[in-house]
Amino acid sequence: MAYVRRYLDHYDGNAELEIVEGTDHARGTVPHRTTLHQSTLRFLRRHLQS
Repeated sequence: MAYVRRYLDHYDGNAELEIVEGTDHARGTVPHRTTLHQSTLRFLRRHLQS
């Protein structure tokens, strides 16, 4: 988690942290990957809108 906090500070608002309980770094299950993909899409839509 210490590394994640450094990234959040470094990217100054252009990154977000979402903790998904019960998963590992590889997002090994389909539900965990689905959560990751949905979060990524939400972030990109918010930050890439014209």
